[in-house]
Amino acid sequence: MKPRLAGTPHGTTIRPDSNRLALTTVKQQATVSRVKIRNIVHKGLKRLYAEDIAKGVLPATVDKLRKMLAFLDDMEDAEELRNLPAWSVHTLTGDRKGTWSLSVTRNQRLTFRIDAIEHEIYDLNLEDYH
Repeated sequence: MKPRLAGTPHGTTIRPDSNRLALTTVKQQATVSRVKIRNIVHKGLKRLYAEDIAKGVLPATVDKLRKMLAFLDDMEDAEELRNLPAWSVHTLTGDRKGTWSLSVTRNQRLTFRIDAIEHEIYDLNLEDYH
């Protein structure tokens, strides 16, 4: 058995020929919890997400919406959204406090709420702002 220095983490041993610590084994476990999309309110957006059918959304927005949906699918934490200045990400205030908004076009926004405990996006909607 290799000598182990008292107070060193498991898997850390001392080489017999030196006073330096050598890391012999490391068991690392990481739990990655992606945010899941619970429900989609807008029928066209739901069809685009579930079946990749663009009927029900403006043709000019299809590519951007696919990118946004893919990003939301791969997102691990809501704070990742703040790194996307091109999408004018912000949270709404007033009676819509807690709702996130992403800019799709000048008039359209992708809006949703995030359940931080369940790691889920819900009430995902494509809204037309006039």
